[in-house]
Amino acid sequence: MTIYSISFDSGGVAQWGAPVPKDATRSAFAYFTQGAVRLTLNNDRKIYLKVDIAGVDDITPDGAVPAGFGHCAFQDQDGDTLLADIDWFMEGDQDKGQIKFKAGTGKWRDAEGSVTLDLFGLPGDLSAPFPPSGPATFIGFTEGTGMLTAPYL
Repeated sequence: MTIYSISFDSGGVAQWGAPVPKDATRSAFAYFTQGAVRLTLNNDRKIYLKVDIAGVDDITPDGAVPAGFGHCAFQDQDGDTLLADIDWFMEGDQDKGQIKFKAGTGKWRDAEGSVTLDLFGLPGDLSAPFPPSGPATFIGFTEGTGMLTAPYL
C-alpha cells in the first residue's frame, strides 16, 4: 500500500443558487464549483486535476457560511477520476473544509484519505450586497495538507 503525505492547493469559481430560508437564523443554497487542483505528493511529485463540486451550504444574515457539504469529482489529464466528499465548517473566523477521498477509477482506484483545507474567498461582484438574495458567483482558493493512500498511483 502506497501512502503519501499531500499538499493540496486549488482555486475555483462557485455558482451559488438563491438562498432558501431554513429557520430564523440560516438559509441554505445549492452551489456548483469548477476549479483546478495541484496535489503535491511527499513534497515532490505534482499532479494537476480539474474538479467539479456540487453541494449545499448554510448562510447566515451576516454572510457567514458556518456549515455545508459537497461531493467532489477530480479528474486528471488521463481521464481517471478521484471521488470525494467535503464537509465545510468554521473554526474561529476561518472557513475550513474536510475532504474525504473515497473511490476512483484507473490510477485512483481504491484511493482513500483526507485533507483539511483553509478556504479564502470573495464574492464575484464586490459591489453587490452580501449575502446575496439571489444567484451569485463566489471565487475561492483552498490550501491544506493531509494523507492519501493510492495503491495504483
